[in-house]
Amino acid sequence: AVVSTQSTGEHRAVMEKLYKVFSHAINFIAEYDDASDMLKTHEIVRRERETAIQSNTDKGGWGTNAAKEEAGRAEDMEFRERLAFISQNFGTIREGFAACLGDLLSALSREQDDTVKFLSLRIDFNEFYRGHLAVK
Repeated sequence: AVVSTQSTGEHRAVMEKLYKVFSHAINFIAEYDDASDMLKTHEIVRRERETAIQSNTDKGGWGTNAAKEEAGRAEDMEFRERLAFISQNFGTIREGFAACLGDLLSALSREQDDTVKFLSLRIDFNEFYRGHLAVK
């Protein structure tokens, strides 16, 4: 909905809630990008390790040695810790987004201006969000 400059003051609370929803969406995108980069990097490192082991084996040597094995375990442990941290961040962002979206839908439904008031119905026309937010 397009809101005139004159009515901006009366819709300020709704716009602030909308800003928070967008902020959580942007945070999610940033976390997703970080997680994606981390997964891609880990996959490259894992493949390089496997290739090195296969190369050593093909040359008639042992696939790996204790030092390389320990370094690989340390990298895997660090990866699992980072993955757990990212998973926790996704949960926090999801909860924050759900709360902000619920606040926005509630604020929209209380607006005096019918155009803005019914925006809540247009956003959640099939009550998908309202149902999911009530369950949480």
